[in-house]
Amino acid sequence: MIRELASDHSDVFLTAIVFGGTFLLYIIWMIWISILSKKYIKHCGDLPKNDD
Repeated sequence: MIRELASDHSDVFLTAIVFGGTFLLYIIWMIWISILSKKYIKHCGDLPKNDD
């Protein structure tokens, strides 16, 4: 039953896997950029204090 369903809707499953994987990568990328930008902003914020 599952095999027949998969063969009938293989293109749908493939699209779902590709879309889901891309969406997951996008979320991970946005979180990674957010963490890096926070560290970078914190680093830049500390620089003027060190100069005083």
